[in-house]
Amino acid sequence: MRVYGVLMSKPKVTIGCRIPDDWIGQIDAVVNELGVSRSEWFAGLVSEALRKQDAGTVRSLQQRLTTVEQRLNKLARLVMQ
Repeated sequence: MRVYGVLMSKPKVTIGCRIPDDWIGQIDAVVNELGVSRSEWFAGLVSEALRKQDAGTVRSLQQRLTTVEQRLNKLARLVMQ
């Protein structure tokens, strides 16, 4: 939707869930590494589960990051030879 020429996101609702206490540290580590909020990360997971994944979802960003890391590791091995 556009309002005054500005692209507006679709209205959103808040949902909640309960998770084990020991997961929160792991979740925070992931979101900090990715530079997203918990909300963005969970929304990306839900989007993927509903097959609404696009290039901006968290999972696809993680996959792209993994690919880049693998390529950098290969390059580093070549340089060190």
